[in-house]
Amino acid sequence: MSQSLADIPNRFFYVNKLVTPAHLNEPASWHQESLLDKFVWIDVTVGTEEVKKTGPPSRFRHQEVAATAALLRHFAPFRSPDSPPSIGVASMYSAQADLMRTMLARYTGVDFHTVDAYHGKEKDIIILSLVRCGGHLGFVDEWGRINAAITLAKKSLWIVGSLSTFEGEPVWSYITKKAVDTARVFKVSPLPSAFY
Repeated sequence: MSQSLADIPNRFFYVNKLVTPAHLNEPASWHQESLLDKFVWIDVTVGTEEVKKTGPPSRFRHQEVAATAALLRHFAPFRSPDSPPSIGVASMYSAQADLMRTMLARYTGVDFHTVDAYHGKEKDIIILSLVRCGGHLGFVDEWGRINAAITLAKKSLWIVGSLSTFEGEPVWSYITKKAVDTARVFKVSPLPSAFY
């Protein structure tokens, strides 16, 4: 992962022992767009999370699916057919990963999984959908899961979620502050279903 992304796991998990290969620090073509930079937080301020009604309990959030679709559409012109970057969309919730896979199936070359299912399979770009919106974070605040999620990204980590929900938690507060301090927070207004 690039040095700017490695700062987070180095601070909390690896005591500055995580070494970044030089080639990952080189800017990618899409980094010229601030919305597609190495580290971005897409602040989804509208809508609420929902709980799946059948099967094992899991959560999902439609507004984050729409925001992810908008990101993928914005990124499309930067996707080289000769050497396309690997893209993964991850969530800590299986219901969200399933919803993304279904609703965003038209975006070819994109993998949709839970953070646990990726388990060490790095991608050039990771879009991380957090789902939780207000209230208790549950297992989303477990340090091991946070580390697993953010270390999946080699060149870009785009977090999609409610910034205010995560500001008060120890590791997440550092991550949200990093996004704010680098002016890489973009607020999302309601998105029409056409963004799917």
